[in-house]
Amino acid sequence: MSLGWPGNASGSPLEELEEVSGVREVWASLLRLLPPRPGPWTKRMKKKKMKMKFLNCLIAQGAGNLTAAA
Repeated sequence: MSLGWPGNASGSPLEELEEVSGVREVWASLLRLLPPRPGPWTKRMKKKKMKMKFLNCLIAQGAGNLTAAA
């Protein structure tokens, strides 16, 4: 019984499994080199940081106006 498709030139099912597992290991090692994908939590944190920067900027501008008026 062959694990591959009909007409496969490979010898035995064990050879096929060894070949596929080797390819899988190579891809897995390459994928580990990539940075992690940003998840929903990361996106929320970026939005929160942007809001805080915006609010801090408004506060700083408001504080500057208050000190200039005094």
